[in-house]
Amino acid sequence: MTRTLDDIRRLAQQAGFGSIHILSWRDYCHPEAGGSELHAHQIAKLWAASGINVTFRTCRSAGLPREEMRDGYRIIRRGNKLSVFFRAAFAEALGRGGKHGEVVDRRGDGQGDGRGDAVVEIWNGVPFGTPLWCRRPACVWIHYPHTELWHHTFAFKPLAALGKFLERRVFALPYRNVPVATLCESSATRLGKEFRLRNVSVAEPGVDSVFRRQEPNSGEGRAEVPLLVAVGRLRSYKRFDRLIRLVDRLRREGTGVCQNTELMIVGTGDQAELLKELIDSLQAQDWCRLAGSVGGDSLVALYQQAWLLVSASISEGWGMTITEAAACGTPSVVSNIDGHCDAVVADADVADADVDGGWLFEGDNDFVRLVAEVLNDDDARQRMGAAAQDRAATLTWENTAYMTLELLVLNF
Repeated sequence: MTRTLDDIRRLAQQAGFGSIHILSWRDYCHPEAGGSELHAHQIAKLWAASGINVTFRTCRSAGLPREEMRDGYRIIRRGNKLSVFFRAAFAEALGRGGKHGEVVDRRGDGQGDGRGDAVVEIWNGVPFGTPLWCRRPACVWIHYPHTELWHHTFAFKPLAALGKFLERRVFALPYRNVPVATLCESSATRLGKEFRLRNVSVAEPGVDSVFRRQEPNSGEGRAEVPLLVAVGRLRSYKRFDRLIRLVDRLRREGTGVCQNTELMIVGTGDQAELLKELIDSLQAQDWCRLAGSVGGDSLVALYQQAWLLVSASISEGWGMTITEAAACGTPSVVSNIDGHCDAVVADADVADADVDGGWLFEGDNDFVRLVAEVLNDDDARQRMGAAAQDRAATLTWENTAYMTLELLVLNF
């Protein structure tokens, strides 16, 4: 069932939620913001549009104000990426906010004490500990378990192993019966098995309406030569280095149009210089480009021109770029991991491409084989694009915002 803003408004009124506070490590404006921050922004924006007073507590970032209103909701930035967890919890527990730390009325009825009627905590590896101090309706968003990412965050292996242990066995203890929302069934299964969480629900992310297929008479079309597009933060766990090497191999070993394949990588991050060095070492400057930050109509156009969306990431909560590209009629070939397998309905047989909007690959040989098959089969690629678009059409942010709000309502 497709939900609307009116549905969200009615649900909020029935629950009596005049205000909701969201606690997050980063917000959508942060320079390192990614898919989880986009997800939180879309929901906060819709909740605010439905009449809920939304306050977003997060860390400070250079160049961003300590407080601002954005798309109808309020952002309060305090502390750094470590102290934000304590400062947000402390301020929320005391009902403090505002430029001078004063108690503020969030509800707009003169009765507010600075605390939200409900609290949403976003767990990105480290939680805010709401079960220990919050006595109001609360839920947790866990976009995906960070199990694999600790070793990409800390080079010192014992410290990475400690982080992994703490997340699964210590941090998770107070959350055993707390309502948790995650993006897909595969992540929900892991959270139940590895974190032993007992109250996990799935609310799939939406796709913004700006992502759409080209108009038939627009005069534009797919790129003349095979164009593969990869989008995301340039971080080690995204494995863009692996993608570059795989496309280099595809160009050398592939047949037909594969030898002219180009790769466009969109995003910024701490791996940029290493990727530039790799491109230079492979003499790939003519076919591999780091495009930096691309957004708005330019990103939509890039998805529309691409022959395939590709990803070799080792950890994702969903893979929003997959469904953004899908909405533009572009299929995908991506790594077989939790999140990806839910965003893509996959099959390893080109003959079944009419029911699949993308494929999952296991190893390097698999990637080269699958991409070569898709690039050399125009009919299959068009059928996959249509199936991808059909899949994306079922995903709306209104549905996501409603289901997440419903989680708060049904559990309290």
